[in-house]
Amino acid sequence: MNIATRLFLNECRKRGIKTRPLCEDKIFELIYQEHYEYLYAQFFSITPATARQICARKELTKAFLAKAGISVAKGDYFSIDQPDEALNFANNRYPLVLKPSPGGHGEGVFANISDESFLEDAWSILSESGVKTVLLEEFFHGKEYRILATKKKVLGVVRRVPANVVGDGLSTISNLIKSKNSDPRRSDDTGDPVVKIFVDNTILSTLKEKKLALSSIPAEGERVFLRENSNISTGGESVDYTDKIDPSVKKIALKVINAIPGLPYAGIDFMTKDITKKQKADDYIIVEVNSSPGIDLHHFPYKGKKRNVASQLLNLVFPETTNNNFL
Repeated sequence: MNIATRLFLNECRKRGIKTRPLCEDKIFELIYQEHYEYLYAQFFSITPATARQICARKELTKAFLAKAGISVAKGDYFSIDQPDEALNFANNRYPLVLKPSPGGHGEGVFANISDESFLEDAWSILSESGVKTVLLEEFFHGKEYRILATKKKVLGVVRRVPANVVGDGLSTISNLIKSKNSDPRRSDDTGDPVVKIFVDNTILSTLKEKKLALSSIPAEGERVFLRENSNISTGGESVDYTDKIDPSVKKIALKVINAIPGLPYAGIDFMTKDITKKQKADDYIIVEVNSSPGIDLHHFPYKGKKRNVASQLLNLVFPETTNNNFL
């Protein structure tokens, strides 16, 4: 059972909502008086299958967002058997981002691809891993945030900082990673709110692009980013920003949720040059929309204020319990 499921079940019990496990604790029946709902991982039965499928297909998500006038990365969709077409698209467009579709948790994402050689290497890695279709997009220079929102309200915002190490002038990058992974908060489970940094082809490629290797020794105080993507599941770090965002960010977030038919809530991957200032069309892009967002990021940020978003989401599912005596 993942942490998010536990958070939801704990909130149910506080409100007197009965919970019953089904299918080897994978699906839970939730009962309040005569009201029945079902929970799977972070999916409630209020999320329609169509919304889930649109969010799962990055190219579909982009189409719905663009139709609503929301800024998205410029790019195109390719079969993994179309490397020549992708290289033609890439001409004069570097830096780029390459990622599998469908996909999630930052797996197989190569960002800030600076030249044809880097693109060919990344393409080869995805091809060998069995990926069938990919998105190739222009790279947006900005900081990445995860916004959790419903159709009417932003519940929490965290800045996601890519996996990184800070040099001490003595240790290799490999040893710095081992030291950072010794933090007891860091888990082997990619579904947890703070995850260990695992060295893979993406990290090796990123270091190579920086003319570094695992054996390199960064100077004291030098921060080395090991990935371009900032997913928590790949060792990134979350910092609460909920009280710092400009009101225009909230308006964009609500517009995103309402652009996907039937979507009741989601985690929005939002990139911007400055989240504290009013957003113009060229200042931000929406990277992805996650119909099964990692709510634990807001409950257990790496830094900053904790947010009980599980309780607020449960208000959508069982609104009749919002003002009951269990709250």
